[in-house]
Amino acid sequence: MRLLPGCIAACAVVGAFAAFACEPPPSPSGPFATVAAIHRSHCGACHTRVDPGTRTRAQLAAALPHHHNRVHMTDAEWDAMLEYLATPPRSVADASP
Repeated sequence: MRLLPGCIAACAVVGAFAAFACEPPPSPSGPFATVAAIHRSHCGACHTRVDPGTRTRAQLAAALPHHHNRVHMTDAEWDAMLEYLATPPRSVADASP
């Protein structure tokens, strides 16, 4: 039974790392603020959230129409979401005023 405290400690460490890995990306301000809030609050409820800059514009343009029936956004919001997700993470942060 001496292994039990070590296992508990190891699980706590792994859990702490997992919690940090699951946090949403930082919230930008500026031109992406509204769509970033939509992304943080809704994307990932049905699937793993796609972070900005992790997919090409072509991949995103092919995938996003599948969501139009479930996610009710304006055409302008869909365009902004595509732009937000296709932008490398550093550029999203740099878009803040």
